[in-house]
Amino acid sequence: MTRTIALGVTMLAIAAAHGAPSGKTVKSHDGVCQASVPATWDTSAGFGLAYSRDQMSSIAVTTPEHANSFNDAKENAKKSNPDLRVIKNTATEFEMYSLPAGRPHMSRSIPVAGGKFCTVDVFYRGLTVDDAHNIAETLKSAK
Repeated sequence: MTRTIALGVTMLAIAAAHGAPSGKTVKSHDGVCQASVPATWDTSAGFGLAYSRDQMSSIAVTTPEHANSFNDAKENAKKSNPDLRVIKNTATEFEMYSLPAGRPHMSRSIPVAGGKFCTVDVFYRGLTVDDAHNIAETLKSAK
């Protein structure tokens, strides 16, 4: 029993050290999409924006409106972010990230109900790639 508790506490400490999102939800301006950020982040800006305490990392949660399909949304994302490399492209997820020499940036998009799409952009100068990916993975429909 003690070993199980110790293991649980250790896992929580590791998650906290890696910036695992918890505590604060950031919603897109229309309330359709949401993602989670660490509790220490500032979400007071509204409009789907949040910033790390040191202002080195930020996210934007959006609902792109200039696409008629998820494929259109993916193509628009590639055109809007030519410096990002596609790392996942499926019927339910689309992810891109910057190359090491570029500005640290990860983008993730998913389709949601009603023919809409959710996108989160994580700019992660103060985070690791894994931290940024963990935040991006929390993107989901808010409804």
